[in-house]
Amino acid sequence: MPPEVAQRLSEAVSLAQAGQPDAARAVCSALVERGGGSRHPQPHFVLGVLASADGNHVAAEAHYRAALSLEPSHAGALTNLGQSLLATGRVAEAVPLLRRAASFGPLEARLNLASALARAGEHSEAAEEAARAAQLSPGSATALTVLGDVALLGGDASGAAEAAARAITAAARS
Repeated sequence: MPPEVAQRLSEAVSLAQAGQPDAARAVCSALVERGGGSRHPQPHFVLGVLASADGNHVAAEAHYRAALSLEPSHAGALTNLGQSLLATGRVAEAVPLLRRAASFGPLEARLNLASALARAGEHSEAAEEAARAAQLSPGSATALTVLGDVALLGGDASGAAEAAARAITAAARS
Protein backbone atom coordinates (compact mmCIF):
# COMPACT_ATOMS: atom_id res chain seq x y z
CA MET A 1 0.00 0.00 0.00
CA PRO A 2 1.44 3.38 -0.92
CA PRO A 3 2.51 5.48 2.08
CA GLU A 4 -0.01 8.25 1.33
CA VAL A 5 -2.88 5.73 1.30
CA ALA A 6 -1.64 4.19 4.55
CA GLN A 7 -1.38 7.64 6.13
CA ARG A 8 -4.91 8.64 5.08
CA LEU A 9 -6.25 5.29 6.26
CA SER A 10 -4.58 5.75 9.63
CA GLU A 11 -6.19 9.18 9.81
CA ALA A 12 -9.61 7.64 9.08
CA VAL A 13 -9.19 5.05 11.83
CA SER A 14 -8.14 7.77 14.29
CA LEU A 15 -11.19 9.83 13.37
CA ALA A 16 -13.50 6.85 13.86
CA GLN A 17 -11.92 6.07 17.22
CA ALA A 18 -12.36 9.72 18.22
CA GLY A 19 -16.10 9.49 17.60
CA GLN A 20 -16.07 11.15 14.19
CA PRO A 21 -17.44 8.42 11.89
CA ASP A 22 -18.66 10.85 9.22
CA ALA A 23 -15.20 12.34 8.85
CA ALA A 24 -13.66 8.85 8.78
CA ARG A 25 -16.17 7.80 6.14
CA ALA A 26 -15.30 10.86 4.04
CA VAL A 27 -11.57 10.06 4.15
CA CYS A 28 -12.12 6.43 3.13
CA SER A 29 -14.63 7.35 0.43
CA ALA A 30 -12.15 9.84 -1.02
CA LEU A 31 -9.47 7.14 -1.06
CA VAL A 32 -11.75 4.77 -2.94
CA GLU A 33 -13.07 7.40 -5.36
CA ARG A 34 -9.66 8.82 -6.24
CA GLY A 35 -8.37 5.39 -7.13
CA GLY A 36 -5.38 5.18 -4.81
CA GLY A 37 -7.28 3.25 -2.19
CA SER A 38 -9.54 1.46 -4.63
CA ARG A 39 -6.82 -1.13 -5.22
CA HIS A 40 -6.49 -1.89 -1.50
CA PRO A 41 -9.00 -3.68 0.73
CA GLN A 42 -8.54 -1.58 3.87
CA PRO A 43 -10.51 1.54 2.86
CA HIS A 44 -13.42 -0.70 1.88
CA PHE A 45 -13.05 -2.66 5.12
CA VAL A 46 -13.13 0.51 7.24
CA LEU A 47 -16.19 1.72 5.33
CA GLY A 48 -17.80 -1.64 6.11
CA VAL A 49 -17.00 -1.33 9.80
CA LEU A 50 -18.48 2.16 9.87
CA ALA A 51 -21.64 0.99 8.08
CA SER A 52 -21.95 -1.97 10.47
CA ALA A 53 -21.63 0.37 13.44
CA ASP A 54 -24.51 2.39 12.00
CA GLY A 55 -26.58 -0.79 11.62
CA ASN A 56 -26.53 -0.44 7.83
CA HIS A 57 -25.81 -4.07 7.01
CA VAL A 58 -26.65 -3.68 3.30
CA ALA A 59 -23.93 -1.04 2.85
CA ALA A 60 -21.57 -2.98 5.13
CA GLU A 61 -22.04 -6.09 3.01
CA ALA A 62 -21.17 -4.18 -0.16
CA HIS A 63 -18.00 -2.75 1.39
CA TYR A 64 -16.85 -6.09 2.83
CA ARG A 65 -17.45 -7.76 -0.53
CA ALA A 66 -15.40 -5.02 -2.22
CA ALA A 67 -12.56 -5.65 0.25
CA LEU A 68 -12.78 -9.39 -0.42
CA SER A 69 -12.67 -8.86 -4.18
CA LEU A 70 -9.27 -7.27 -3.65
CA GLU A 71 -8.04 -9.66 -0.95
CA PRO A 72 -10.07 -12.89 -0.76
CA SER A 73 -8.30 -14.01 2.42
CA HIS A 74 -9.02 -10.81 4.39
CA ALA A 75 -10.04 -12.43 7.70
CA GLY A 76 -11.61 -9.26 9.08
CA ALA A 77 -13.79 -8.75 6.01
CA LEU A 78 -14.81 -12.43 6.01
CA THR A 79 -15.70 -12.28 9.70
CA ASN A 80 -17.56 -9.00 9.49
CA LEU A 81 -19.40 -9.97 6.31
CA GLY A 82 -20.49 -13.13 8.09
CA GLN A 83 -21.70 -11.04 11.03
CA SER A 84 -23.64 -8.72 8.71
CA LEU A 85 -25.29 -11.70 7.06
CA LEU A 86 -26.17 -13.13 10.47
CA ALA A 87 -27.65 -9.78 11.49
CA THR A 88 -29.96 -9.95 8.48
CA GLY A 89 -30.95 -13.56 9.17
CA ARG A 90 -28.87 -15.09 6.36
CA VAL A 91 -27.29 -17.84 8.45
CA ALA A 92 -26.75 -20.27 5.55
CA GLU A 93 -24.75 -17.62 3.67
CA ALA A 94 -22.78 -16.60 6.76
CA VAL A 95 -21.52 -20.06 7.75
CA PRO A 96 -19.17 -20.65 4.76
CA LEU A 97 -17.67 -17.18 5.12
CA LEU A 98 -17.11 -17.68 8.83
CA ARG A 99 -15.55 -21.10 8.13
CA ARG A 100 -13.07 -19.40 5.77
CA ALA A 101 -12.32 -16.72 8.34
CA ALA A 102 -11.86 -19.32 11.09
CA SER A 103 -9.40 -21.22 8.90
CA PHE A 104 -7.07 -18.24 9.26
CA GLY A 105 -7.25 -18.66 13.03
CA PRO A 106 -8.74 -15.50 14.51
CA LEU A 107 -10.53 -16.19 17.78
CA GLU A 108 -13.41 -13.84 16.90
CA ALA A 109 -14.06 -15.75 13.67
CA ARG A 110 -14.20 -19.06 15.52
CA LEU A 111 -16.61 -17.64 18.08
CA ASN A 112 -18.83 -16.22 15.34
CA LEU A 113 -18.71 -19.53 13.48
CA ALA A 114 -19.73 -21.43 16.61
CA SER A 115 -22.68 -19.09 17.14
CA ALA A 116 -23.71 -19.30 13.47
CA LEU A 117 -23.56 -23.09 13.48
CA ALA A 118 -25.71 -23.19 16.61
CA ARG A 119 -28.24 -20.88 14.94
CA ALA A 120 -28.21 -23.19 11.92
CA GLY A 121 -29.03 -26.16 14.18
CA GLU A 122 -25.57 -27.72 13.78
CA HIS A 123 -25.12 -28.09 17.55
CA SER A 124 -22.42 -30.76 17.54
CA GLU A 125 -20.18 -28.85 15.14
CA ALA A 126 -20.97 -25.60 16.98
CA ALA A 127 -19.82 -27.18 20.23
CA GLU A 128 -16.58 -28.34 18.58
CA GLU A 129 -15.84 -24.84 17.24
CA ALA A 130 -16.66 -23.21 20.59
CA ALA A 131 -14.37 -25.69 22.36
CA ARG A 132 -11.56 -24.91 19.87
CA ALA A 133 -12.03 -21.20 20.51
CA ALA A 134 -11.92 -21.75 24.27
CA GLN A 135 -8.70 -23.78 23.84
CA LEU A 136 -7.14 -21.00 21.75
CA SER A 137 -7.83 -18.52 24.53
CA PRO A 138 -8.33 -20.47 27.78
CA GLY A 139 -8.79 -17.40 29.97
CA SER A 140 -11.24 -15.66 27.65
CA ALA A 141 -14.56 -14.99 29.35
CA THR A 142 -16.05 -14.29 25.91
CA ALA A 143 -14.95 -17.67 24.51
CA LEU A 144 -16.29 -19.44 27.57
CA THR A 145 -19.58 -17.55 27.34
CA VAL A 146 -20.01 -18.61 23.72
CA LEU A 147 -19.13 -22.18 24.72
CA GLY A 148 -21.91 -22.02 27.33
CA ASP A 149 -24.40 -20.47 24.92
CA VAL A 150 -23.72 -23.16 22.32
CA ALA A 151 -24.04 -25.90 24.95
CA LEU A 152 -27.38 -24.48 26.08
CA LEU A 153 -28.69 -24.23 22.50
CA GLY A 154 -27.64 -27.85 22.00
CA GLY A 155 -29.59 -28.97 25.06
CA ASP A 156 -26.57 -29.50 27.32
CA ALA A 157 -27.62 -27.62 30.46
CA SER A 158 -24.82 -29.00 32.64
CA GLY A 159 -22.18 -28.09 30.03
CA ALA A 160 -23.71 -24.62 29.77
CA ALA A 161 -23.61 -24.17 33.55
CA GLU A 162 -19.98 -25.35 33.71
CA ALA A 163 -18.92 -22.97 30.93
CA ALA A 164 -20.83 -20.10 32.54
CA ALA A 165 -19.07 -20.71 35.87
CA ARG A 166 -15.70 -20.76 34.10
CA ALA A 167 -16.61 -17.53 32.24
CA ILE A 168 -17.49 -15.80 35.51
CA THR A 169 -14.20 -16.91 37.05
CA ALA A 170 -12.25 -15.73 33.97
CA ALA A 171 -14.03 -12.36 33.98
CA ALA A 172 -13.27 -11.88 37.66
CA ARG A 173 -9.56 -12.49 37.00
CA SER A 174 -9.29 -9.94 34.22
